[in-house]
Amino acid sequence: MREPGQEPKPTDVLSRQIVPPDRLSTRATSEFMPNEAEARIAVTSVIRSDEPPGNVRRLLEFLRLPAATQQMLESTPPSEGPQVVVLSNGHRIVAHYPSAEAVAPTIRAICESGITFLMTFGDDPPPGRLAFDNVIAVDGRFSAGWRTATLTVEKWSRGETLRPGSVVRLGELRPLASVLSAELG
Repeated sequence: MREPGQEPKPTDVLSRQIVPPDRLSTRATSEFMPNEAEARIAVTSVIRSDEPPGNVRRLLEFLRLPAATQQMLESTPPSEGPQVVVLSNGHRIVAHYPSAEAVAPTIRAICESGITFLMTFGDDPPPGRLAFDNVIAVDGRFSAGWRTATLTVEKWSRGETLRPGSVVRLGELRPLASVLSAELG
């Protein structure tokens, strides 16, 4: 997330134009505030009294999403492969999602739309991060070479490759290393 018009720093991976311009959206931080009041009004006006609670929950969670997020989800074309959305600089919106309880419905609404959602933070990790299925911390500077950066697993939901508490160098994770090597050298 960058403010509109804010240029990436030369050290920013996005300055390398790895992400095609038509796949990159820059949004103001204010566009990521939850739609709490509007969601409650909307749900009471369109939901029947006999609607199953799960349907009400899903609709309410979707309507609470920021308008920009709703628009992105509605305009994402169906795909046979995974649909991945990355929100970088998530630390800029932490004040609007202060806990795992505040974050969980947002993540659920995005993922139930068929999206794999990744979020990055540049500051101290917020408590709400634990609502994600997987939580990792990358420690290192690309100026020292990405291969020496370490990945610490705080939470992992499946598979044997990464376990909570494990620490590995990015260069040792073959699938990730092959992508980073191709893009960053």
